[in-house]
Formats: sequence, structure tokens, C-alpha cells
Amino acid sequence: MLTLPQNPVIINLHREVAELRKATLQIAKDWIEMTSMMSAMKDQQYNFIRRLDSDFVSMSDFLQNSVKVSLEEECIRNDQRFTKMHKMIEGFRDEFLGIKEMIQMQGELIEKNIERPPPLVDGWSQTERDMIVKRRTREAPMKPSDEVSADNEA
Repeated sequence: MLTLPQNPVIINLHREVAELRKATLQIAKDWIEMTSMMSAMKDQQYNFIRRLDSDFVSMSDFLQNSVKVSLEEECIRNDQRFTKMHKMIEGFRDEFLGIKEMIQMQGELIEKNIERPPPLVDGWSQTERDMIVKRRTREAPMKPSDEVSADNEA
């Protein structure tokens, strides 16, 4: 077969079409590669977000447990401190009540041991009689002692 001589414009057009096909194939390959890379990046991002979420949950659980343990330990220490303080207060109270009771007993003994002047025959004690006599002497002129004893009998 004989090939017909071709026009240079047609030859150039065929070359340009071939180059366009090559460029189109290269663009298609690049597009596939870029799609693959984007898919891989999306998977990596998804995995990163899952790991980050998991790490966040783990860290949150760890912090909650740490705070819970710390609060429980502090509660135990406070209970021990308050128990110790309560025992000290109870000891002070018992000691105070013992001292109070001892003072009351001593006061009762002192009252029992105080010597009171014996009452007179007419029912007045000597100190009461002296007070009445002194008061009357201030209020009125001196009365004889017979009148004072007569007033007491009345």
C-alpha cells in the first residue's frame, strides 16, 4: 500500500492530538494519584481523630479517677483529724466536769464546816440580832435593851 503524501498541517494536527492524548493520560494518572492521596489523608485524619478522641476519653477518665482518689484520701485525713479533735474536746470536757465536781464537793464541805453561831433562845442568831440592833440605833434614838428584846418577841 502506498501512503498518500500528507499535508504538513495534518501532520502537525496529528502530533498535537497525540500530545493532547499524552497530556490527558498524564492528567488522568495525576488525578487518580491525587484522589488516592486525598483518600489516604482522609483515612489518616479519621484515624487521628479517633485516636485523639480515645486519648481524650482516657485522659478524662484518668483525671476523674485521680481527683476521686485525692478527694477520698482528703476525706479520710479530715475524718481522722476531726476524730482526734473530738477526742481532745471530750478529754477537755471530762477534765472540766471533774474539776467542776471537785469544786462543788469542796464547796459543800466548806459549807458543812462553817461554824454558825448558835441560835438564841428567842430564835434569832447572834449576827441577826446584832444587825437589827444596829439598824434600829440608826433609825431611832437609843432604846433600852429590854425594849429591844420585847420588840423581838413581838
